[in-house]
Amino acid sequence: MSQVWVEVQTSLRDRIEKNDWDIWIRPLTYKRADAQALVLAVPNRYFGDWVRETYLSVIQEEVARIAGASLDIRFEVHKT
Repeated sequence: MSQVWVEVQTSLRDRIEKNDWDIWIRPLTYKRADAQALVLAVPNRYFGDWVRETYLSVIQEEVARIAGASLDIRFEVHKT
């Protein structure tokens, strides 16, 4: 499933302006997945909330298209 996320990120480059992609999509990293959800790591809660509000629908569309299944997208703060 991590390869699906790589493909989704690549596809989103065509749908999101470059500067916004660099700021908001590039930092998202694959954390884990199961049959129901794809979990992405975010740097902090604010970042995750903003991406959810702004890009969740487009991320869900691309995940469904590439993975061939609708998955919940969840964001978890990456702890360093």
